[in-house]
Amino acid sequence: MSIRSPKHAPVTRRGDDMTPEERRQKMVELLESREYCTVEYFTQYFGVSPMTVRRDLAVLENEERALRCHGGAGAYKCNDFIAPTFAAREYHRVEDKKKIAMYAIEKLKSGTAVYIDSSSTAFVFAKLIEPEHGVTVVSNSLRVAAELSRKHVPVYCTGGRFHTAEQAFFGELAESALEKFRFSAAFLSPRGIMPSEGAYDCTEYEMRMHKICIHCAEEAYYLCTDGKYGNRYRYRVCDISAFREIITLQGCFSSLEDINAILTHKQEK
Repeated sequence: MSIRSPKHAPVTRRGDDMTPEERRQKMVELLESREYCTVEYFTQYFGVSPMTVRRDLAVLENEERALRCHGGAGAYKCNDFIAPTFAAREYHRVEDKKKIAMYAIEKLKSGTAVYIDSSSTAFVFAKLIEPEHGVTVVSNSLRVAAELSRKHVPVYCTGGRFHTAEQAFFGELAESALEKFRFSAAFLSPRGIMPSEGAYDCTEYEMRMHKICIHCAEEAYYLCTDGKYGNRYRYRVCDISAFREIITLQGCFSSLEDINAILTHKQEK
């Protein structure tokens, strides 16, 4: 699914007749239908200033109703049909992702092969990997492959059908390629996780890739930002027990009791 955000929106004065909350609700509806909108698009659509748009987007992000990114915003929640694009997620909670990545980097073992998925959190993790870590990386993410290749880290890309919105490869060819590998570790970040239930994805093609790499890995690690807690989507990936550890802002958790405790606590907050 491609990003649709034309440079110019129809010039209207709709924002003049709306309260700020009505305008923000309309922004959410536009993001859910278009996947991504620029600040310029909103400015022209509502007839308000770029500063007003940015304030509205800041409020929506704090309320977890939108994902701000460079020059615009994307839909926050995914459902059966729409998922936030990589561009919409890349600049969201970057510092949180860096902290999680710092925990994850300690799990690498020299001389092994690892899998890194196409999530924005995993991309931040990939950016920390250097040739000195001594690992070979397999990924379906074009961004991960390009980043590691630039640093001369050995990397294989699965190929397959390219999804522009995700900047990654999926489908039968990607799955067939993935099944040929064996990994010491897989670093994954499915879309949501529920206490006592497991991990979930928005789309079947994401779910299938995650299931395969968990099967092909000796150990799987879930890179879990706070926004994933308590989110149940259409496709269930696996039980929580499929992960060696859940890596969070608070650290690494391996026992089911600890994992369920922190997930329940986060869900209730």
